[in-house]
Amino acid sequence: MSRNSVELMGIPSELFYWIPGEMVVVVRLPRHPVEETLDLLAEQVRAQLNTTLARYNLTLDRYGVGGRWLDRPTMPPIRRRVFVFGLKRQQPFAALFFHTRYITPGTGSLPDPMPMALSYIQSHLEQLAQGGLWIMSAQPNWLMSAAPVLYGDGGPPIPPRPAPVVELADPSEDVRTRWHITSQDLDEELAA
Repeated sequence: MSRNSVELMGIPSELFYWIPGEMVVVVRLPRHPVEETLDLLAEQVRAQLNTTLARYNLTLDRYGVGGRWLDRPTMPPIRRRVFVFGLKRQQPFAALFFHTRYITPGTGSLPDPMPMALSYIQSHLEQLAQGGLWIMSAQPNWLMSAAPVLYGDGGPPIPPRPAPVVELADPSEDVRTRWHITSQDLDEELAA
């Protein structure tokens, strides 16, 4: 049985919302990885980042073993923690997902550790690059709920807007020549 997004993620309290404790790190890879080595790659990146974050009482866990997965034991298992993209490039990219937490137990009353972890990662980019870890982006795991609020129909969480109906005077006329959408038309619809 499929679950709905509210059950899995909770209800966003703001228009732009990240999932507490979850982050995604995009790294540039030196070469194309073999599919069987992706879990090893994620573990190596996690180990390097944990070495940097340990001095700040922060650590990263494998995605799917902390946060929502601890709070709600009925969460589905994670099948992938690494997504490779840019395969046409000589040095593709990999998006890796992690959970952030404090190392010292009993710090649960402290705020979400993820923004602090991101700040420390961003401040050590050169040091990490010298160690062979090229971080292109480090950001929260965003819950994308803004599309339907800002743009009405269409967007990742809901079905696309239907195509306009084209009435033809002559049934033999080619429909493709009569169906035109310009960006100006879309801007007017979105403003309404």
